[in-house]
Amino acid sequence: TLTNNTLSDNEIDGDPFSDEITFLKSTKKNIKNISDDVKSNNDTDDDIEILQKKKSKKKKKKSDNNKIKNNTKEKKNNDDVDEVTSNIDSSQDTTQNDDKPTKFYISDKEHNIEIEVPFEDFPYLIGRSNSISNTQNILNLADYVNQLEIRKVSHSHCRLHYPPDEDILPSTDELDEARTKVSNDPIFHLHCIGRNGMFLNGSIILKGGHGIFTMPSTLKIGPCTLNLSLTPNHS
Repeated sequence: TLTNNTLSDNEIDGDPFSDEITFLKSTKKNIKNISDDVKSNNDTDDDIEILQKKKSKKKKKKSDNNKIKNNTKEKKNNDDVDEVTSNIDSSQDTTQNDDKPTKFYISDKEHNIEIEVPFEDFPYLIGRSNSISNTQNILNLADYVNQLEIRKVSHSHCRLHYPPDEDILPSTDELDEARTKVSNDPIFHLHCIGRNGMFLNGSIILKGGHGIFTMPSTLKIGPCTLNLSLTPNHS
C-alpha cells in the first residue's frame, strides 16, 4: 500500500547526506580563508618587525657614523691647535735664539784696540807675550802697547769665562746674587792670574781673585782700559 509521504529531490536522487556534505565543504572553505587571513596577518607583523629592525640598525649606523665624524673633526681641531701651539713655540724659540748674543767686543781707543770675539772662543785669555800673538782666543796687549808700559801686564793676566766656571769659584754667592738681578743678560766670570792684579768696574781684583759681571763692563789692566760690550764701538 502506498503512503502519502513525498520524498525530497535529494532523496529521490539517492543521496540523503548531500546537505551535510555541502555544509562541511563550506565550513572547511571558511576555515581555510580564516587560516589564510591569520597567516597573512602574521606575515604582515613579521614584515613590520623586520622593517623596524632595519630602521633601528640604520639609525644606529647613522649615529655611529656621526660619532666617528665628530671624533675625527675633534681630533683634527686638536691637531690644528697643537700645530699652531708648536708653531708659536718654535717662533718664540727662534726669536729667543736670534736675540741671544753670539759675540762680544773689546775696545780701547787710546791704544787703538777694537776686537770682536765670538762666544765660542771662551775661555778668553788677556795678557802680553810675543809668542801668543796668533792665538785666536787670546788678546795680546803687547801688539798694541809699547814695551815700557806693557811690563805691568803679566804674560797671562786674566781669563774670561762664559758661562761662569763654578768649579773654580771659591763661592757662588756673588754669582747667585747676579742671577737674581738679571734675567736674560749673559753673566760672565773673570779670574785674575796676573801678579799685579787689576780692576773690574772700579773694584780691585788681586791675583787669584774672581769677579762676576755683565756687559758693558770695564777692565783696567796696566796701562790699558778695556771696554767690554755686547755691541761694537763701546768705549
